[in-house]
Amino acid sequence: MVAPPAAGNCVYNFGQRPLAYTPPTGFLKINTFNLPDSTIEDGSDYFNTVTFSGNGSAASVTGVGFQPDFIWAKNRTNAYNHELWDAIRGVNSDLASNSTAAEITTTNRLVSFDSDGFSYGTSSNLYVNGTNSVAWNWLAGNSTSTNTAGNVNSTVSVNTTAGFSIATATTVSSYGSFPFTIGHGLGTAPAMVIYKSRTSSGQNWWVWHKDLPNAATGRGILLNSTGGEVNGGYFASNPATATTMGINAAALINDNVVMYSFAEVEGYSSFGSYTGNGNAEGPFVYTGFRPAFVITKRTNAASGWPMHDDKRSPYNVTEATLYANAADAEVNPSTEDIDFLSNGFKMRGTTTARNSSGSTYIYIAFAENPFKNSNAR
Repeated sequence: MVAPPAAGNCVYNFGQRPLAYTPPTGFLKINTFNLPDSTIEDGSDYFNTVTFSGNGSAASVTGVGFQPDFIWAKNRTNAYNHELWDAIRGVNSDLASNSTAAEITTTNRLVSFDSDGFSYGTSSNLYVNGTNSVAWNWLAGNSTSTNTAGNVNSTVSVNTTAGFSIATATTVSSYGSFPFTIGHGLGTAPAMVIYKSRTSSGQNWWVWHKDLPNAATGRGILLNSTGGEVNGGYFASNPATATTMGINAAALINDNVVMYSFAEVEGYSSFGSYTGNGNAEGPFVYTGFRPAFVITKRTNAASGWPMHDDKRSPYNVTEATLYANAADAEVNPSTEDIDFLSNGFKMRGTTTARNSSGSTYIYIAFAENPFKNSNAR
């Protein structure tokens, strides 16, 4: 073995050029080509964002690439409520992520789930002439089945490949003691669950995320609020299992509820946490893919739920911002800038909603492409 020089520069070859010797068995060059293949090579096969404009009439939106089972839409121009539809609740059943209101059953809001998108009517917030809108779309199972894994039966639409399921259930007082458990059908424990009463007004959107500081004790956080982690939660201790989600909600007995469950899929979805540094050179968050969609939420203090995607801001910095908890129109605050990178995202702003020094944040991210198959923007 030859000792390196006492001083001077060293050049290392990790496989960026031909090696002088054959690597030992079981070892590979360090490059993206040798990363494992993701089960999902194109994130838009299962999640996709579309933007469109209203013209004062009912219309169809295309370009999703599949028939969506869950549509989360927002008028970007005006301060209108978010609109959330799913294939189990049906086209005439609308919820708003920024509201505690019960499900709206007005007709002619969503008209149909289509093979390459969806159609909306003139009761929706999306049709208004001269306004711009966005819709985030997820593919579940394009079919439904009954799930009896919990002590409350549920109707589910499940996509185990993409780690996403929709479940609806009716909680009845005869099922037994708390917690009531709802089957999600994923076959693995979800990383995040969102649920909401459909029929009772004044009920919050409850979110459980595996990286909440007190997730194991069943605490949650509210999607429709700026508040941090809630001391008293509506979830059971260690609530997420491979088959069910445990919910501790006495207020929701004899109620209809909807539950969206997400499991992590390497190269496609990531649910994690980070700590802010309060600097324009903010923290980098590794996801293992180039993001198409990112939501963050401060957990230790009040702040909103900013939402970014690669269609409203196709180039870095990613600035166009909507808030899941608010009806506000889209804004472009430089203090909330982030970069979408080939293997994660990086904070470029100092806002408390994304990067307050010492604050803890959870995030939700879906992929455009896995790191192995992605290019810089």
